[in-house]
Order: sequence, then C-alpha cells, then structure tokens
Amino acid sequence: MTPILRNRHEKVQEAPINLIGCITDHGAEFVPAPEWMRICFELLDLLKAHKKAIRRAAINSFGYIAKSLGPQDVLSVLLTNLRVQERQSCVCSTVAIAIVAETCGYSVVTMLEDALTDRDLVHRQTASVIVKYLVFGCTGLSCDTMLHLMNLVLPNCFETSPHVIGAVMDPVETMRVVLGPGVLPVTPCKVYWRVYNSLYLGAADALVPFYPDLSELSEGQNVYVCNPATFLARQHPMDSS
Repeated sequence: MTPILRNRHEKVQEAPINLIGCITDHGAEFVPAPEWMRICFELLDLLKAHKKAIRRAAINSFGYIAKSLGPQDVLSVLLTNLRVQERQSCVCSTVAIAIVAETCGYSVVTMLEDALTDRDLVHRQTASVIVKYLVFGCTGLSCDTMLHLMNLVLPNCFETSPHVIGAVMDPVETMRVVLGPGVLPVTPCKVYWRVYNSLYLGAADALVPFYPDLSELSEGQNVYVCNPATFLARQHPMDSS
C-alpha cells in the first residue's frame, strides 16, 4: 500500500487513502500496529497535496487509525509534524489532531490541558481550535469534561492578539450548544460583552431564565443577582392547577 501512496498521480493517491479508511474502520485488527504507524508517516507527506480531497481523506484516515490503535502514537506523529515550517502541513496536522480528539474523546484532554496553559500563544491558539472541533463532536454527551475545558479556554479571551481571541471565541460559542448559555460568564467587561452578544444572537430565548429579577428595584444600590433556585423555577415552572 505504501508504494502506491508515494505515486504522484492525484487519482492514484486518493484511491488507496480511501481504501485505508475502509480497512481501519472494518478490519484494523488484521494489520500489525507497526504497519499502521508506517502508513501514518506516509500520510504526513500527503498533507502537502495540492488537491483538497486528498488532504481531507488523509486527515480522516488519521482519525480511523487512532480509533483502532489508540491516540497516543498517532498524536505523537501529528504533534511532531507541527514543528515543520510549511503552513499547509501545520494547518492540516492541527485539523487531524482535532479529528483524533473528536474520535477518541477523553484520551486527549490531558494534552489539551497542557497546551491551553502553555506560555506560548501559538500552543493555546492551536489547542483552542482543537477544542472547537472536539465540542462539536461531543454535542449531546457528558458536560463535565466540556466545562473543565471551558474554564481553561475562557481566560485566553483576555489576550491582545486578534488571532488568539478569534481562535478562543469559536470554542466559547460552541460551548453554548453543549453547556447552554447560562454557564458562560456575562459580567460588565468588554471581552465578556462580546461573549454575551454572541449568546444573545445564538440563544436569546434560552437566556431569559438567567436574567436578574428587576421587580424590586429601589433608589439605592441594587444587586443584579439571580438565585440558582430561581433558574430552576423559571426553567421548570410548576403547574398552577
């Protein structure tokens, strides 16, 4: 299979990649693990392909291989490839890591924790992109891990780099789908107002139970706080009958 992958003809390259995906999805146990790792290294070269379909097929194949072998070895290959200078290869490696994260779930959380707390902005930016895709893949599942990742992603919205802020806002917006809009912070802060505006556009009706009670306003100092019990009462009103 690997000699065929080295063929420079685009149609010849795309066909065996799709075949690799089918084999890993239905019969990965019949191929030794070292052979899968050898295929991973061959797939790295295909991330530089000019045809988008070839790059997409190669990226999806990393997810299939990680699902059958476990993510550790595949992630090691992809993280090493992030050190190369070629932009297209780095971007495709980042997307492949996200696919592996979406496929293998909890096994990549520790890696994301380390990247989201790294001093290097690029590591945090890349990890935020991975979290975005991971959240998309975990919609409707357990929220504990997503809440933990949100607590690591959210502080990065105070960075000054527009690239980092843009990368952070994407997973914050996707967290709304998994966690609900009431979990995300809305306080008198310029950055958090941007979060609130995004929530208002995407889930205005779901924000209603989390608004403070304005029925007891006074001339003095007012505390705009909503009790958690009020959240439940507004979300699940008792039948008056």
